[in-house]
Amino acid sequence: MTYKFDQFNVEIVNPRVEVITILDTIASKTCEVLVNLVTDSTSFAVTLSGFTYVADWNDEEVEAWTLLELEKYAV
Repeated sequence: MTYKFDQFNVEIVNPRVEVITILDTIASKTCEVLVNLVTDSTSFAVTLSGFTYVADWNDEEVEAWTLLELEKYAV
C-alpha cells in the first residue's frame, strides 16, 4: 500500500504500521492515535483523530480502526 500525507512531500510505499501511543480523552470518549509508518530508509509519524467509543476500547479495536483510517490516505 502507498500513502500520501499533506505534511510530507513524498509517497510512503509499503510501510510497516506501528501504533505508538493512544491518547484517550475520557470526557468525550474519543482517541487520537499516534502512528509510525516505517520503511527501510526512514519513518514517518502521523496522528490520526476520530476514534470514538461508547463504554471502553481495546488495543485490537484501535489497531483495526487505524488501518481503516489509513485507507483515506492511500494513493
